[in-house]
Amino acid sequence: MKAPGRSGERVTRAADALARERVTRAADALARYETPEGLRRSLGSPALFGIVQGFTAASIYFGLGLITDSARGFTWLVLLAAAAFFVLLVLSYVEGASLHQERGGATVIARYGFNELVSFVAGWAILLDYLI
Repeated sequence: MKAPGRSGERVTRAADALARERVTRAADALARYETPEGLRRSLGSPALFGIVQGFTAASIYFGLGLITDSARGFTWLVLLAAAAFFVLLVLSYVEGASLHQERGGATVIARYGFNELVSFVAGWAILLDYLI
């Protein structure tokens, strides 16, 4: 009579061996890959920092231009209200993150603060915001 669990162990060992073989094959394929003459495989930190810095600066100036165009003389008031809103937002995130130390950000805070439906809507809103 076989001991219980022996066949499960064999299956697990076979799955582990198959996974190791696939990883080894993928690593060998990457090692054989050669880049064309004069091209690098990555941009590096300075180039990525420059790209992010450029996009950030451009979006700030674009946003300031839209606010100034729409608010005219009340631009300072609009920017002051936005700053107050962001201070409250940061304080809310800090408090929520310190109370509920889980992954998920706003969706976790919405789940504990409200319910699963609000958490679901918050998650999709964030996803759609990233897409837009």
